[in-house]
Amino acid sequence: MRMRHLFVVCMTIVAAVFAASWSENERQALNEAIGDAKADIAKKDSVFRDRNILLLPFKGDVDNYFFKSMKAALLDKGLRVLEEDKSEGYEAIAGQFAWDERNGDIMLPDDALKFGKLRGAHVIVYGRIRELTSSTDRIYAEIELFATKIDSRELLWGGIFAGRYSGGGNTIGRFAEDVYVVKGINEVFKRFDADLKTSANLPRINSKTVAILSLAGDRDDYVTDRTLDLLSGNGISPRKLGYSTLTQARAYMRDNKLRADAYLYGAVRAMNKVGEPVVVSVSRTKKQTTTFQRVFVEMNLRIVADNEDVLWSKTIAESFDTMDVRPATPEELKIDFKWIVLGVIGGLVLLVIVLIVIKGIVANVKIR
Repeated sequence: MRMRHLFVVCMTIVAAVFAASWSENERQALNEAIGDAKADIAKKDSVFRDRNILLLPFKGDVDNYFFKSMKAALLDKGLRVLEEDKSEGYEAIAGQFAWDERNGDIMLPDDALKFGKLRGAHVIVYGRIRELTSSTDRIYAEIELFATKIDSRELLWGGIFAGRYSGGGNTIGRFAEDVYVVKGINEVFKRFDADLKTSANLPRINSKTVAILSLAGDRDDYVTDRTLDLLSGNGISPRKLGYSTLTQARAYMRDNKLRADAYLYGAVRAMNKVGEPVVVSVSRTKKQTTTFQRVFVEMNLRIVADNEDVLWSKTIAESFDTMDVRPATPEELKIDFKWIVLGVIGGLVLLVIVLIVIKGIVANVKIR
């Protein structure tokens, strides 16, 4: 019994050691999400400019990596970020945040506001790592960030940002610009539509006004816009908000005296071409090259009622091989020609060897 207890303790320690750091690929996915947040901060420059910013510890951070990366992103924009506080009270604030995992709301603790005032901050930036998942060749990171004005408790900025890393593949940024990615998105939405049509909750949904939040990881809003057609095609009244968190969406609806009975949100979890383009053949006569790659698309959508009931939720993945025929480059044609020349030379050498052997056999016969 004591040995079993010792084994459990040892395994717990080993697991903790391995969990104490992220892999380089996981950091790449997180950096991509931070890059999207940084780009969004640049659009809201007036929220942060000429204000002292206090960064609070982030829930889910490992080895302070996320905190340091966010601080560097803010400083890179020329913003005033207060120095990190090493006191116990500062670290304890992170544990006081009351995240509602079901609806994404966050309660900002009073101690955080008091601490910010003592430090001379005007704005508090806080958040969490919502998800960091790894599969064989794909990593998905999702972060949620907010900025609140200390004196008024006004939510100034926020968003959910996603990052993707594909081992041996290319992550697609702007979806509408790639014909094969658009094809993958079309296939995924066909399946979303079929699933929604057969949902037992569809009668409950089609009587509602559904507010659409910007999907995490959708940089050009292409996929988010497709959800408008998905809902209206099923008799549901959609309202696009342009926010990505439920906290922001509910605040916007309340401030503008608008009503939504439900909210649609989700994420583009994967959107990449797996593997470098592989040249299948080069035709010298037609001067064209045939290449192929594998496209992988994964998305999640969820419709939640205003009373927090999940009315519909679905994650769908689609993958397929692509084949492109394009004009061959001069370099590819040279490579092709080189192999042809080598083939001809090899054939001639083989022919000479055969002739020498035959000549030897004939000479042998004559001597006899």
